[in-house]
Amino acid sequence: MFYVGELRRNGVLYHTFYDKDTKLLRFFSNGKEVEDDHLSNTYNKSKHSLSGYGRLTTLIISLSIITASIGVTALDRGYDFHGEQPIVIEQQVDVEHSHELTGEELYNALLEANPDVKEYIEMTKDVLLEYGQYMNQDELLDSIKSFEVVETSNREEIASGEALAFYTGDENRIYIDDQLTVDSIKRTCLYHEFLHYYSQSGLYDYNTYGSGYIGYALNEGFTEMLNSEFNDDELFTYHKEAAYVGAICEIIGPEAFERAYFGNSIEMLIDEISKYCSYEDAIALVKNIDNSKAAYESFVINDNDEDYANFVSSNVNAWDIISMMYENKYDRDITEDNLMNAYKSASTLENYSDFDLGDNGFLVDVVVNKHYFVKPESDYIIVDYNVKDDYGMQGDYITIDESNRYVNKNSAIKK
Repeated sequence: MFYVGELRRNGVLYHTFYDKDTKLLRFFSNGKEVEDDHLSNTYNKSKHSLSGYGRLTTLIISLSIITASIGVTALDRGYDFHGEQPIVIEQQVDVEHSHELTGEELYNALLEANPDVKEYIEMTKDVLLEYGQYMNQDELLDSIKSFEVVETSNREEIASGEALAFYTGDENRIYIDDQLTVDSIKRTCLYHEFLHYYSQSGLYDYNTYGSGYIGYALNEGFTEMLNSEFNDDELFTYHKEAAYVGAICEIIGPEAFERAYFGNSIEMLIDEISKYCSYEDAIALVKNIDNSKAAYESFVINDNDEDYANFVSSNVNAWDIISMMYENKYDRDITEDNLMNAYKSASTLENYSDFDLGDNGFLVDVVVNKHYFVKPESDYIIVDYNVKDDYGMQGDYITIDESNRYVNKNSAIKK
């Protein structure tokens, strides 16, 4: 075992070791090994990285190579643990900094590894150039060799008929409906699924924060936002989830999403969110956004009051936390920000933005188009909305810019 360093959690000091045989981290306190799910889950196996506290802010472990950064000193000898101090038991561990490929180099390497999917890699080149340095390059370079795009009319393969396309990591494939004849729809579906492939599940996580998944809604919202900005400049789907991503971006910034998504680490995103609220509230925010998505989808299928009530309550809980984060960062009331009101309307389908609903009309969809990842051509934010009334579906839009974003112009945010 190799001694990695100290880790503090809730005031308890742990000594952390890397077991080169199992390639797992082991934790000791007061001379005894500690089995702790939370500690174990700080180790991201796919990225060989440890998210810790104090001096272990960032530490990358890759097979027999230990690379340390941000104030962590890599050690050149192995340790065993007896009592409070580690004792040397073996010598010589290679210590070096890893040299990852640039986005351009990763793009060329993927093309060379699997020419059969060349057209799709070329289609998504801009994403590889921009975010290749954040991706799990070893995993991509290995998996691309057997990666396939399968066009099929088998509805069981297309997620039981509920999707036009989907990526499955288990099979290392993207399935897409071969009945798609509109090129723009086919392209946007493929682009979305390739983002899932490049991110290797992105913000989606299972069983790290209790039983079940977490981050599914934000993962889909962020994926579609990237798709719209890099591909066709229009959100095709996941409007409510994308609205939550945009609202959170207004507080923590877009780079936190980019690094967490392509780094396949919901933990990284939660750490950024918790800078503006408690750690528990950060987790609760992500879970409530997940619950909102699940409840609304169930309501659409089953049309029952319980699902809609769960949708509403989950949104209330999520926006209570977002409002607190907003006030903590900007020291102002979120209701005075027209853009945040538009995001709230988009995610909840409640009329916080004074849309023209006509007589007895109600919102059925709101799409906020603001760029965070590709520089926009205009400062105007277009908010499209659809209203169902006695005459059927009516579409309209409003525009938001810096001159009309704030209700109280005297206390506008200075970013």
